[in-house]
Amino acid sequence: MRLQRSLSSAGAILCLAVGSWQSCGQTTDVSATVQFSNGQNVSIDDFSDTIGVQPGEVVSVTIQFTPDAAGEPVQMASLDGGTINGPGVISDDGTFTFGFQAPGNSGQIRILVRHGLRTLRLLFWVLSSNPENNPPVVTPANQ
Repeated sequence: MRLQRSLSSAGAILCLAVGSWQSCGQTTDVSATVQFSNGQNVSIDDFSDTIGVQPGEVVSVTIQFTPDAAGEPVQMASLDGGTINGPGVISDDGTFTFGFQAPGNSGQIRILVRHGLRTLRLLFWVLSSNPENNPPVVTPANQ
């Protein structure tokens, strides 16, 4: 796993997998940056790890596709709650940015991002106030 931290914060669970319902693993042409509500960031290029967000936290997620995807549409769906803003279009530099607000209850939140024939699965874990209820997660604070 390779994580790059821009800053430190209380964070979010993110797992992207190429292909519908594949297990999470490393991709070679997609990366993501999660910016937390306090301005701290985590950049991810190996999506086999999970990242946790606080209940009600608002994060900004930027997915870096290849630049040749510019102008193509992206569809999104939240399977377990929370609020996302989308759909949208990939920008000229190959990035697609959207906001996500975690629900107030702890647990797993899955978001599907569909671009063409590719489906990316983002997995957020909303952290419980009782640390024993949380799975192992990566946050900017524990890197």
